[in-house]
Amino acid sequence: MSRAFSHHGINIKQANCRAYDSGRRAINTFQTTVRSLKQLSSLMATLRDITGVLAVERVFSRAD
Repeated sequence: MSRAFSHHGINIKQANCRAYDSGRRAINTFQTTVRSLKQLSSLMATLRDITGVLAVERVFSRAD
């Protein structure tokens, strides 16, 4: 997944991984800053194409 962020020129500010289902599944949360909605949409499409990724969603938006 980190390669997808790098490919789209997006730095990961913070990452969190929580395992569940006896370690067979995980929820990964990434905090980033993107330049545009287009860049975010492209990243999300790339992440969805990764084998094993079941869902990708934007959790929240925050302007600094």
